[in-house]
Amino acid sequence: MTAWWHEPWTEKFAQLISSTRKTLGGSRKATQIVGHMAFGKTWKQIKADEDLLRHLARIGIDKEVRSFLKEGEEGYGGGDTITEEQLDLWPKSLQPLIRDIGRSAVHVPSRGEFVELAPDEITPSECKEAGNFLVQQAVDMDQRGRRLIELGDLGW
Repeated sequence: MTAWWHEPWTEKFAQLISSTRKTLGGSRKATQIVGHMAFGKTWKQIKADEDLLRHLARIGIDKEVRSFLKEGEEGYGGGDTITEEQLDLWPKSLQPLIRDIGRSAVHVPSRGEFVELAPDEITPSECKEAGNFLVQQAVDMDQRGRRLIELGDLGW
């Protein structure tokens, strides 16, 4: 199988995005471009290309499934913040910390999934693993951000 960026629909979709941006005066606002593509003339072109339509459906389905798995059936569509019922599962002494974490589920890399932040669902070592994963993400983002600032300071 070829890499996703070499699929024929990738080039076609890039052309559709560029064309839509031109129609919108070169807009770089994603919400404006997406809205025009989903509800404007571009939608007819997307619907006419079954491979492209399937690809976009896969992306959308993937996003929704991940959201569902992260938030759980009860929280799906309502955000991923911790509920009072979930908070009550924890000892009173830990509730301020759980409230600060503020998420109903956290990603545990070794499981390859989001795990409900509840004492009977996640282990202390998995909490540490999830925390280390997030800290590493933040370090990477911070490092990239600092390099971009440095690049801006240096000019070209």
